Amino acid sequence: MVTAVTHPLHGCRLRAYALRRVDGVPHLKVVLLDGLPGLVAVEAAGVPGSEQPVAGSGLILDGAGLRRLHAVVMLLLRDAPGGRR
Repeated sequence: MVTAVTHPLHGCRLRAYALRRVDGVPHLKVVLLDGLPGLVAVEAAGVPGSEQPVAGSGLILDGAGLRRLHAVVMLLLRDAPGGRR
């Protein structure tokens, strides 16, 4: 769901299928309303956990969370330029 009121797609629910960085800013690869691919900045979407971290905040993962994090990192490395294939 695009939650930023200033975004042209505010209120639209879009299917996100990947993460991509553009000039260091994380964006979601999404399927737009017309079926074409597009990018939406993570900060414009209602993505849980995408808020800026508070100083001193930490992250606690259980075994399943750690395995999921590993899977996501491996996908990002695979898709990165010069990454593992």
